[in-house]
Amino acid sequence: MGARYCTFLSLFLLREEREMAESFPMTGGDGPCSYTKNSSQQRASAASAKSLLTSAILGNLDIERSSRMFTIADLGCSTGPNTFIAMENIIEALTQKCKIEDYSSLPEFQVHFNDHVSNDFNTLFANLPSDRKYFASGVPGSFHGRLFPKATLNIIYSAFSLQWLSGQSTELGDVNSPAWNKGRIYYTDAPREVGQAYSLQYANDMESFLAARAEELAPGGLMLILMPGRPDGTLPSQNSLGPFLRPLESCLADMVDEEIICDHEIDSFNMPLYSPSIEELRELIEKNGCFGIARLETLPPRSVPILSAEECRSGFESILRKHFRTEIIEQLFQRYSTKIAGQPPVKTIDGFAIGLFVVLKRNPFEAVNLGNWLVTEGWMKPSLYGNNGLQYLNLCFTLFFPFKAVNLGNWLVTEGWMKPSLYDGIPNNDLLDGTQVQFLSTKLQKYLSSENGGGTVLVANRPSASGWETFRLWRFNETHFNLRVFNKQFVGLEDQGNKVTAVSDTVGNSQTFQIIRNNDDRNLVRLQTSNGQFIQASSETVVTADYVGSGWNDSDPSVFKMTIVNSLQGEYQLTNGYGPERAPQVLQDHWNSYITEEDFRFMSENSLNAVRIPVGWWIASDPTPPKPFVGGSLKALDNAFTWAQKYGMKVIVDLHGVQGSQNGNDHSGTRDGYQEWGESNIQETVAVIDFLAERVQRSRYADKPGLAAIELMNEPMAPGVNLDTLKKYYQAGYDAVRKHSENAYVILSNRLGPADSKELLSFASGLKRVVIDVHYYNLFSDSFNSMNPQQNIEYIYNQRDSALATVTTTNGPLSFIGKSKTKLSALNTVLFFFNLLSLVHTPLTGEWTGEWAFQGASMQDYQNFAKAQLDVYGRATFGWAYWAYQCAANHWSLKWMIENNYIKL
Repeated sequence: MGARYCTFLSLFLLREEREMAESFPMTGGDGPCSYTKNSSQQRASAASAKSLLTSAILGNLDIERSSRMFTIADLGCSTGPNTFIAMENIIEALTQKCKIEDYSSLPEFQVHFNDHVSNDFNTLFANLPSDRKYFASGVPGSFHGRLFPKATLNIIYSAFSLQWLSGQSTELGDVNSPAWNKGRIYYTDAPREVGQAYSLQYANDMESFLAARAEELAPGGLMLILMPGRPDGTLPSQNSLGPFLRPLESCLADMVDEEIICDHEIDSFNMPLYSPSIEELRELIEKNGCFGIARLETLPPRSVPILSAEECRSGFESILRKHFRTEIIEQLFQRYSTKIAGQPPVKTIDGFAIGLFVVLKRNPFEAVNLGNWLVTEGWMKPSLYGNNGLQYLNLCFTLFFPFKAVNLGNWLVTEGWMKPSLYDGIPNNDLLDGTQVQFLSTKLQKYLSSENGGGTVLVANRPSASGWETFRLWRFNETHFNLRVFNKQFVGLEDQGNKVTAVSDTVGNSQTFQIIRNNDDRNLVRLQTSNGQFIQASSETVVTADYVGSGWNDSDPSVFKMTIVNSLQGEYQLTNGYGPERAPQVLQDHWNSYITEEDFRFMSENSLNAVRIPVGWWIASDPTPPKPFVGGSLKALDNAFTWAQKYGMKVIVDLHGVQGSQNGNDHSGTRDGYQEWGESNIQETVAVIDFLAERVQRSRYADKPGLAAIELMNEPMAPGVNLDTLKKYYQAGYDAVRKHSENAYVILSNRLGPADSKELLSFASGLKRVVIDVHYYNLFSDSFNSMNPQQNIEYIYNQRDSALATVTTTNGPLSFIGKSKTKLSALNTVLFFFNLLSLVHTPLTGEWTGEWAFQGASMQDYQNFAKAQLDVYGRATFGWAYWAYQCAANHWSLKWMIENNYIKL
């Protein structure tokens, strides 16, 4: 194809993208490629749902006895005959319903058949059944807008039409957008941003659809929907329609390769179809607020053949002809017919071809109170009361807002100290990733050392051990490891020789060693290299990998005494320790049992009104995160939102572990304890926040009734995390949340270590609905080791109280430590206050606990210590969160503290 044609085509396609809202109906008439002759698969699905339709109508529909007319609308009726069968089934069920309700005579039935204005209504009405029991009319127009007068419909029915979008997202055709869908006609196997663009378009369309139907459907009326979908926990790229479109996409790609069509044509074309997950659809319905969900479930599984060429033409020819030109259509479908020959049917399992059955019932129409108009109320407009207005608003804030929360630690981000038994089944579980070891030559009585901390050879000349003599393990399997040195290089063999060095920044066979432990004394080890020989310290300056002996006596130069000086027990250590075969089941069992719905009931009954849930960066790649992490934590988080909503609680989602590690602690998801998060990690970390806060309409959590806040990062450590870098990330993370939600609070964690507790105040004060998170423990510092109980308590009332005051400022962000005075029944009112005024710089005591360094304290001592913290941390304007809900160490477990009367909330 010539350059002139491609240039013209590019201009044409830009115009066409603006015209995508134009309708593209099913192929009309009754020819061999018509929808009338090629809709048997849709008919089979609808037929299988007959009993579901009947039970839905009998069990949920409200019928006005005075009504003499019953009105039904089929949205997306096409040309028949499927719509006629469906209307017959619905009227049969309505007749049965009327008889059950003892109607003296049946009402008359009116059916409105709706589809796009270009639909072949002539064929539809020519084929109307002569024995029909209803009056029929055609209503052309898009169902993404209003079609009928207010409250005039009793039943709305739609079968396999709502997957069609109103148009194509402009992002998909923008070469500068991350959602540019180059070389594809759909979002199957496309980058996540493509699926997000589709998802957002679907959310916008469904918002319009539901808003229109809420006006048209009478109170008590039903909306009955059959549609394709996908299982919960799957990504849009794992959608249900992908297998049916792959052959068509492949044919178009072949035609590009053969220069029959231009690559611009396929790059700018995106089939406007979308399959939501059940949870995604539920969120959109709940957001609308006008419908009760009577049923939302999958249809029975079955096998579905790949679309024949005729079926494909009946559904897609009009849109393909418009975009790719009429002259290529015959060739395209000839190729398609050849391509699909012999392909097996698609089964409604494994995430594909899932049919959804949805029953929505219109809620009664609501009235709106015009409060604070003829009878004034100060809280609704404080300025009416002059200077006292702000004081009144502060009073309302004090009564309703601060959270009493608990951290669900060790649930979705594991920490071994909180449940040590979780790691018991790992072979060699004292040698997990990040374990720090030192090797003493039994012959020389000197330690192996990475000279200069790395970058050169290993020696064995140190009488004592420190950083250069400490090696961090990367676990390959239960016996084979990589050894990382102080400067982060790996121990290995030089150029496949026998000299042992620490110069490589990557790992391979030459950097992998088997640690062979003595059966009688497991601290005695030998290090076998990939060449089968052993590392030996033949002298203080010569360490080689060429020993072939097998002895264990102290004079053997290949024998070392291994000392474990530190270890990690986090999510990485757990999953890599168990390995890909066992880790998924171990974690699934843990998620299902460690936190359950019963725990949310317990929390709610004990005056807690929120949970802070730590998550790791890998949740954004669920269900297939990078190894060794395993999928499933996203579903557990979904469960938490469901349970929180049921028991009137709120959820704070806390990004506890970021890629690269912000603090080197095992709960950050680190592999070896090095703190490596920095400016180069900002973009990938913001992507996780974007995932968690995804879309106002399309987000998993942004519009969840239970979402209170998203914390951008837990405990960044100074000086490793630079303040300017942190602010840059916090700004980008804040923007990512605000892109999807104006209501969710954004929590900024103060840096730990040598940092000014007020360093974020000026930055945060320029942002809306922002919280500063401070963590207070009377632990982890030598200064607490000598304090008795009374000194600890006085420290809380004095130093902690003063510290909290420094991060609580008028007209700034909120603070979070963790205490509240009442349940959160009026949270929505308080959020309204904050939309009016940036009232305070809000702190949150995001972590505190009932444990301290003092040994031998009485129960009364612990009770007094807990009370002091509740008194002080209750002044945090956003609230507090106890660490943790449950833990093997009793005083760290709020559940244990409550059950054993150590704390009163």
